[in-house]
Amino acid sequence: MFHLLMVKKQTRPRTFRPHLVLNLMLMAIAILFSLEPAVASESLEGRWEGEVRHNSMRIELQTGSWWHQDQFKTSSDIPLHQLKDLNYSSSFPQSGPINFKLEYSPGIFLFEGKLKEKRARGDFEFVADSKFQAKMAQLGFKKISPHELFELAIHDVQLEFIEGIVNAGFENLSLDDLIAFKIHGITPDYIRDLKPYEEDELDADDLIALKIQGVSPEYVRKMYASGWEDLTEDDLITLKIQGVSPEYATEMKAIGWPDLSIDDIIALKIQGVTPEYLRELNQMNLGSFDIGDVIALKIQGVDPIYVSQMQAIDPENFDIDDVIALKIQGVTPEYVTAMNQAGWGHLDQDDLIAMKIQGVSPEYARQMKALTWDDELTIGNLISMKIQGVSPEFARDMLALDLQDLSLNRLIELKIHGVSPEYARAIKALEFKDLTLRKLVEMKIHGVSPEFAARWKKSGLKNLTIDKIIQFQIQGIEP
Repeated sequence: MFHLLMVKKQTRPRTFRPHLVLNLMLMAIAILFSLEPAVASESLEGRWEGEVRHNSMRIELQTGSWWHQDQFKTSSDIPLHQLKDLNYSSSFPQSGPINFKLEYSPGIFLFEGKLKEKRARGDFEFVADSKFQAKMAQLGFKKISPHELFELAIHDVQLEFIEGIVNAGFENLSLDDLIAFKIHGITPDYIRDLKPYEEDELDADDLIALKIQGVSPEYVRKMYASGWEDLTEDDLITLKIQGVSPEYATEMKAIGWPDLSIDDIIALKIQGVTPEYLRELNQMNLGSFDIGDVIALKIQGVDPIYVSQMQAIDPENFDIDDVIALKIQGVTPEYVTAMNQAGWGHLDQDDLIAMKIQGVSPEYARQMKALTWDDELTIGNLISMKIQGVSPEFARDMLALDLQDLSLNRLIELKIHGVSPEYARAIKALEFKDLTLRKLVEMKIHGVSPEFAARWKKSGLKNLTIDKIIQFQIQGIEP
């Protein structure tokens, strides 16, 4: 039976089974899509232009494809000896076809085109290296597109470089990360040398930021050695940007502030506070001061020489706040010296600041001091006269009129109400027996002109007083 069955089976006519064919097709499609695309050799095409120079060719590539909608454009100078199979001699100009290739780990660029003298243009094809793709798949980089391989090639991202980065402990990197590492010079050694100082695991963006700002493993090592531990990548970047060197940090701590924070050292550096500046301040008798005081001094441009000169004003009662206030108001050692020479000695900080604020110059103070006053001329009077615009000429002319009871306060009052020396002289010349400084001010306030007062004086009116003339002016009564 087994034999017959076998014969029968062999002689049985074959029939068409549609469902079987469909199943076989579906299996074939499934097998096709299950194949690893990274091991398939793929290509990318584009246009190129070039210019032959002395020992190199400037090549510009441009490509776009249906799977990469954006146009990609790049250019670089390639030494002629790297252009394989180049049918060109730099010893003489040529025209005609030009062909060459460039070889990189991710693939090969095949160029063809036309050369006219030193300029060329044509088409190129980038052919991916299947071995590179397979090795990349083993490293965890799968399904790499032709355009991605193209970018790896133009940035000269070699397989050895990629293996070194992965072996240094960096995993889950993107191709963009690898390209960025290559562009910024992040090597496997750079990664390994930074690892001992990582408080938290650094990612690709952290490494790129550190490298861009010039933070080297040597810089980090020295910062840690100088006593700055637990530094984050942000701390390191900020320190480097502001130019804080390990030597600077060490010196600033040694001067007397062992507990400086990162923010403190950065603030000091930003304001230009040097170790020498801080040492000189420590040698002066300024009492206790903190980092905020030092920064305030530096912001205001206070140098140790200024402090020393100004300290002579009042050695026993002179601190940081005094120095800052004097500097802010522009009180210089020369100003103080000139005031002393003008006869204003023993001025304290408050006097100097008040005089400077109100614009009391040494010359103004000297001229006012030289006049003869019935009462004592004080700093307060001097400042008040300056505020009200009492000039030395005004004071001199008023004093020359020999007005009765002309005190400093009365002089200021005359100026406030616009009583000029000319007005006072004209009224005084009318020889009113009841004229006083108070009534002189009242006349000016009510608009009594010397001419109006003179007309009433000539009218012959008996018992004429200044009060009556003021009333006549108020009522508009003419003689």
